[in-house]
Amino acid sequence: MRALAEFIMRGRIQAIAAAILAIVTVMFSWVGAAIVALVTLSRGRSEGLIVAMWVSLPTLAMAWQGNPLPLTTIIAGYMGGYALGMTRSWSIALLSQVIVSIGFAALLLTIDNNFVNQLMAMQQQMVAGSLTQVDEKVRHEVLKLLSDPVFITGALALSQMLFGVLSLVMGRYWQAMLYNPGGFGQEFHQLRLSPQLALLLTVLSMATVAQGGAYGIWALVLMMPLLLAGIGLVHWWVSVKGWSKQWLILFYILLLLSVMQGLLVVEILVIGALADSFLNLRKRIAAKGESD
Repeated sequence: MRALAEFIMRGRIQAIAAAILAIVTVMFSWVGAAIVALVTLSRGRSEGLIVAMWVSLPTLAMAWQGNPLPLTTIIAGYMGGYALGMTRSWSIALLSQVIVSIGFAALLLTIDNNFVNQLMAMQQQMVAGSLTQVDEKVRHEVLKLLSDPVFITGALALSQMLFGVLSLVMGRYWQAMLYNPGGFGQEFHQLRLSPQLALLLTVLSMATVAQGGAYGIWALVLMMPLLLAGIGLVHWWVSVKGWSKQWLILFYILLLLSVMQGLLVVEILVIGALADSFLNLRKRIAAKGESD
């Protein structure tokens, strides 16, 4: 990873070439966005914008052919790097990812893009065969969701949010590896949303859930910054306690199982992050430890 980061930072041509190579693989378009974020964080918004514009050329062709996701991922990489570089605030940087993801999905929903219709048809075809042994009522509800543009665009927004956050985290990790070893870990351990942003995201997500049905998946996009803050809190706790990394591996296994089967761990992390935003749990725990 360090060798790749060093190659990217040798110059503009190297950064553009590496990002375009990642983009054309499609599956690793988020790596291209991470490269854009790294350049923006390390060399400023102007250089980051130049690299982003060049890298966007093949993504524009992809968007013209019906797949706008790579283009949006590059935009998210630049916006995240710009926001984090200018403000040094993960709250603002993560908010930028929410705005890009929901804005992208809302645009697709508004213009009724053929991409959404094609994706719905593809998902219905893929899932229909796997639901032959499922209860008819459940099968009907699943297929109903997959035929709802609101749900499909919400799933796209969630996917974009995941890739956007991943690219931003990777870009900042690379930057710290090159210029500030250990800096990313310290930042991640202290990741805490401002009370105002935490309250705003919570209210918006509750309003979204209240709409019912297909809108529920949009709430997950809004909750993503709080989820990441909750994960950062867990990393901080393991570090403070001096526990081995095996505890983190167990934690991520539980998180994955939760995502697949009921979101219980996700809900606990979000609640913990929300409490941390208002109560500053790290400071209180540290103060209690000193008094003991």
